[in-house]
Parts: sequence; C-alpha cells; structure tokens
Amino acid sequence: MSENISISVLAFFIFRRKIMQKNEQSSRQIVMCHLMAIMRIDIEKAKRIVVEMEEFGLIQFDDMGNVGLLVLEGQS
Repeated sequence: MSENISISVLAFFIFRRKIMQKNEQSSRQIVMCHLMAIMRIDIEKAKRIVVEMEEFGLIQFDDMGNVGLLVLEGQS
C-alpha cells in the first residue's frame, strides 16, 4: 500500500513539474513574440535578447508562468 502511495505522489510531482515547465515556456514565448512585434526582429534575435536580459537580471521567469521585470527608472 505504501509503495502505491509513493508512486502516486511521484507521478503527481512529475506531472506538476511538466505543467510548470509549460507555463514558463509560455511566458518566455509571449515575451519573445512581444519583442518581435515591437522591434520587428526575427525569433533568433528575440531569443538572444531574452537570454541576455536573464543573464543581466532584467527579467525572470518562474515555474508558475510569472514574469518578473527589473524596472530601471531615471531621475530628471
């Protein structure tokens, strides 16, 4: 009985992780599409920009599909 519960719990977490990965991928794709539309660039350039933004900490994607942006404000 305990073995069946362990397998069920493991299956649940694997399934949950796959859903989270899909959410993260969806968010990433939405950001790339937005960049492509605004900047009129191709998908490869949009991918590179998103990767660079992540490396510099300007954008973050979490497992739940949330996008975090660092807002830089200047003083006038």
